[in-house]
Amino acid sequence: MIKNFFVLFFSVIFCVHAQPKLAVVFVVDAFAKHYIDKLNNFFDAGLRKLLDDGVVYTNAFYPHAVLSTAVGHTSLGTGAVPAMHGVIANSWYTSNGTKDELSDKNISGTIMVPSLAEKLVRKNNNNKVIALSLKDRAALGMVGAQLPAIWFDKKTGKFIAQHSNSTISELLNFLNNKINKTRVLNWQPAYADKKYYNFDLINNYEHAASASLFLPELPVDIKMARKKFLDVFVKSPDSNQLLLDGAFWYIEKAYRLLAVDAIFMVWISLSSLDSVGHLYGPDSREAIDTVYHLDKQLDNFINNLSKIIKSKDVFYALTADHGIMPIVELSQKKHVHARRVITSELLKTINNSIEKKFGITNIIWRCDEPNLYLDQQKLKKLSFDQQKKIRKFIRIKLGAYPGIDRAFDTQELAQKKVSVGSTAWHYRNNIYLGRSGDFMFHVAPYSVVSAYKTGTSHYMAQPYDMHVPLILYQPGVLKHKTIKLRVWVNQLTATLAKLFGLERPKYFFEPLPM
Repeated sequence: MIKNFFVLFFSVIFCVHAQPKLAVVFVVDAFAKHYIDKLNNFFDAGLRKLLDDGVVYTNAFYPHAVLSTAVGHTSLGTGAVPAMHGVIANSWYTSNGTKDELSDKNISGTIMVPSLAEKLVRKNNNNKVIALSLKDRAALGMVGAQLPAIWFDKKTGKFIAQHSNSTISELLNFLNNKINKTRVLNWQPAYADKKYYNFDLINNYEHAASASLFLPELPVDIKMARKKFLDVFVKSPDSNQLLLDGAFWYIEKAYRLLAVDAIFMVWISLSSLDSVGHLYGPDSREAIDTVYHLDKQLDNFINNLSKIIKSKDVFYALTADHGIMPIVELSQKKHVHARRVITSELLKTINNSIEKKFGITNIIWRCDEPNLYLDQQKLKKLSFDQQKKIRKFIRIKLGAYPGIDRAFDTQELAQKKVSVGSTAWHYRNNIYLGRSGDFMFHVAPYSVVSAYKTGTSHYMAQPYDMHVPLILYQPGVLKHKTIKLRVWVNQLTATLAKLFGLERPKYFFEPLPM
């Protein structure tokens, strides 16, 4: 009896000390796991600290098929898959043919389940939550409709907020004053030593979508036109630093005002790596140097935070919303079957085949990778039997198209039982009828379907897009572990819920093994 009492007593004491006062979640946009595999030996600051001292999940994958900013951030924010939360891509088409997307104008009717942050505040009104990003769809996806989300508005060149109070207004002033005073882009390489950049393809810009930001003819060291300057700024490590500075400013300000029983949660989405990844690919000097800067920036942030809050009172998580694939043309030496499929050519070919067989023109009216949308007005004029034949024909033709491995009829797949972890399972988890296309296609490895003839993307359900870093770090509380079991990134949300004593909804995954 006495022994059990002491076991219970020390368990309670441990739980009290283990529960942090502050949780900081870093979501590094397009930070594929393969960056860590490639650059691990060169990290010497924040990423080194997280990898050496944190709980590191080496096989963390997303459980859905469309790997994009809005989907990834909303999945993290809610713990659900797109089939539940409803955000199936960065944008989509409704059943009446109108385009829709996640924005502050329609968020209440777009994200279909509550966010973890909303649950946290409902539990205790004293709890505080904020999300910061350059992108509205990232900030909104992380916290939902009811809480402060801050992002950079490209039209005005200013940071704006979904909800505001006096402290949020001060934070906006801090961010906007800082960006207004920044007139010179100062992207210096993180290291002078060439060994850090001794990689194949690092200087190959043949298939990039823009001139290198490191070319001397780019006027990065003089004043530029404001619009051009901001366009370059958001691609640079300086934009990540600004967001981290803003987050630190807010934490320092708001933490002092926090009630004794309150919990503070801060979501920070850092997106410059995604911007340069799209344009130049993950092998580029821009992408690699951005990661090196991130290593140093995270270290400064964590060190500075430890000066104002006890380290054991802060729980850190680092992950990404999706990965990034190599530029197709640069992959073809190793992957001879890799190909770039131009969206317009794909649509024309499939529609011509349908017209030749069934006499119906342009029944596929839109491709929004990997969704294909049918013209519903034309479809309704056909008999059920004709519709069935055409749908089967499209699925077969689409699946056989060079560069595409497999195609799914979303109506059929939504009703099917599929094995967990299978390709079909990932696609079914991404279907929200009324938003998803009539068909979804699974692209072959190292291939891409895109409207663009240069650069690269990340929406494919392939390891380079689904496999991302996942690290938990709470100094003095969590011991270093490397966990090689396959886990789903959405389990992070369940872990945070458990950490803060929140009820876990049915759509949550299990908490992470620790």
